[in-house]
Amino acid sequence: MMFAVFVFLCCAAVVAADNSELETNSETLEEIKLTLGNLMRKLNRLEKKVDSKLSKLEKKVEEKMSSLESTVNDATSRLEQKVDAAVLLGTTIKTRQQTLFSEVRLISQFKITGESVDYWADANNPVSSAAVVDGQYVFSETYLYMTHSYNKEIRVDLGGLFRVYRVRVWNVRNYRYDSKLADGNTKIYVGDAPYSEDDLIGEVTENKEIYDFTPDENDVWYGSRVTLRQEKYPIIVVEVQVWGNGPYDSNDKFN
Repeated sequence: MMFAVFVFLCCAAVVAADNSELETNSETLEEIKLTLGNLMRKLNRLEKKVDSKLSKLEKKVEEKMSSLESTVNDATSRLEQKVDAAVLLGTTIKTRQQTLFSEVRLISQFKITGESVDYWADANNPVSSAAVVDGQYVFSETYLYMTHSYNKEIRVDLGGLFRVYRVRVWNVRNYRYDSKLADGNTKIYVGDAPYSEDDLIGEVTENKEIYDFTPDENDVWYGSRVTLRQEKYPIIVVEVQVWGNGPYDSNDKFN
């Protein structure tokens, strides 16, 4: 009987101890729950603060972006206006230049000339190549008569790069001399110095008073010098006239 009572008391003590431990664990859990609740409330408050600050920051960024976009648009608009004004000015200047250069005029008179020989067959008329650009070609006695040499040349330097529309050669009309321009086919060149065969614009193949040379419809002549070349026979020339416009830059032949 005493043993049974002892066992009962032991069991009662164990149960009491378990209940005490359970109560302690329950209190601990309550404390943990309370702590977690406090932490959650703090996290919620912190999240709200972060959201508020992010919202304000996003608003500022949007305002800055809007201001920057407006500034860029204004600057772009001003730049476009300046570009348009510059293009308009450039177009106006080019149109004026093209209008100015559209005038085809005599560009050879009183220009610098040269000749390949200085021997004159007519001792009574010892003129130089300057006679071919002196503007005297109607019943004129001032004509260039070159002989005594092969490969004779008369050169007219235009003084710049010009677009040439016409070259006119006035033959001698003083019949004391027989014109030899057609003999041996006097060749006419428009180009730079020295000329090449690509600069050949025509040849004198028959005797007449005036020889006119003009480019074909799809051909354009640019040059700074006009050259007459006769390989064998004398050259007798009253006047060389060149019509064109310019001068141009060699990298800007805009007309």
